[in-house]
Amino acid sequence: MAFSSAFRRAARAVTRIIRAATIGREPLTRTPPSRANDNGLSVTFTHQQAAEYATIALEGQYLLAAYLVNTSLAPHKQSINLLVDFGSGAGKSTRAIAPSARPDGRVIGVDISEEIIDKARALTAPPEPGKGPAIEYRHINKVNGRETIPIDDGAVDAVSTTIVLQEFQSEPLLRNALMEMGRIAKPGAKLAAACVSDLITTEDYTTFTYAPFPDNATRSDNVRKCTSTVSRIVWENDRHWSKDMLVDAFRKAGWTDIKAEYPLAPETLRPFPTRPEVPWKDETRAAPLLLITATKG
Repeated sequence: MAFSSAFRRAARAVTRIIRAATIGREPLTRTPPSRANDNGLSVTFTHQQAAEYATIALEGQYLLAAYLVNTSLAPHKQSINLLVDFGSGAGKSTRAIAPSARPDGRVIGVDISEEIIDKARALTAPPEPGKGPAIEYRHINKVNGRETIPIDDGAVDAVSTTIVLQEFQSEPLLRNALMEMGRIAKPGAKLAAACVSDLITTEDYTTFTYAPFPDNATRSDNVRKCTSTVSRIVWENDRHWSKDMLVDAFRKAGWTDIKAEYPLAPETLRPFPTRPEVPWKDETRAAPLLLITATKG
């Protein structure tokens, strides 16, 4: 992205100020150190974090990610009887991509955090008869030291994931997750993965319409990033995995016809549906997400 050197220096200064302000305080992270050492899970939530995360609406880049997934899967809708949303969180993405499955089909959201799965179940109402697929949620298990999706081999018609893979803190954990996505997919199944772009840095988020803070559309900084659990997670823990590594991992998981691109947000998609007067900030000129699509071989 062609940001000015002055802007980059200002953004780095903000970064130093915020990091200095947090010295001596225990960071709020996806995986609290004590739990990470005990169970080795890649992504967990405390009850407090789950409650806060569940309040984020489908806005900003979350809305764009769901739009990209739905647009990618739309041509295959009639063959999608079972769709799995990996990293469902509190169900925001699962409910958003449910229209990609047949109305008489099923959508299963899976997540490693039991607390967040409980939130998803509480927030998801059953569809009206004939007006949408049934939605359920399952907890990702740990079997023989590996995180395992509780779904049979080759049972799924499509797999999606939206702004989740950056949360994995190590490459082996990430590759294991992508292998699991491949294991549950039947031959010919479709993949749509909306990932954080590897071409941007955390500092570049100051130029994007970041969902938890709608006023980012007009702000020139992002100091408020550190005022919530979710924004602290983004600031301190996200890993912008490279396109080459992700493509390689999906290929080794059995996916073929892999396409990886950096799509721009369409002008017609408003980032905040409840505030249609707020436009995208930079997403129509610089892509914040990496979209990977593929077919299971």
